[in-house]
Amino acid sequence: MRRLVFTLLLVCCWSAIAAADSIDFESLSAGTIVNSQYAALGVTFNGGGTILTAGINLNEFDFPPHSGVNVLGDIGGPITISFTHGTLFVSAFFTYSSLLTMTAYNAKGQLLGQVNSLFTCNFTGCGYGSPNELIQFASTTRIARVTISGSPSGSSFAMDDLMFGKLTTPEPSSALLVLTGLAGVAALKRRRGAKSVDLGR
Repeated sequence: MRRLVFTLLLVCCWSAIAAADSIDFESLSAGTIVNSQYAALGVTFNGGGTILTAGINLNEFDFPPHSGVNVLGDIGGPITISFTHGTLFVSAFFTYSSLLTMTAYNAKGQLLGQVNSLFTCNFTGCGYGSPNELIQFASTTRIARVTISGSPSGSSFAMDDLMFGKLTTPEPSSALLVLTGLAGVAALKRRRGAKSVDLGR
């Protein structure tokens, strides 16, 4: 019985958190400055992040893409990513030549926290780690934006395969289904409780 109740509650809670979305930057051409191209996903970029493409304007030997041929480079300095609907986590793969810091803020601009890269560099030949380190930040409070900083002057990291989890509201039909299930569980528990009393007499 407890497992059934837990399962129903899990369904209810999970329906409030959509599955993760991802951006691999493959749909954009080399040299594109990224800003509102992913607005349909509720994501915008600021800071002059530029698409770098293997074989064109990316040194893929030192900064290999995690997937495909495109990455987002910090050509104009730190990159800020804003999430219209909020997110519970942000993650991406980074190859860098300078210590990276991912800093997260809520919708009021209050600091939620930050994480750093494991090393001061991890590009091929750097001598530390290996390219495409996964850096992520998670929070129980809605993340409205994150800023990713390497060298203040830019040209210090390549980011690939950005992932984030959007927050949504359960559909009325889903919420009704869960509430109906919980009501059924409660009724079944009352009936079983009554039977156990009868058997004990």
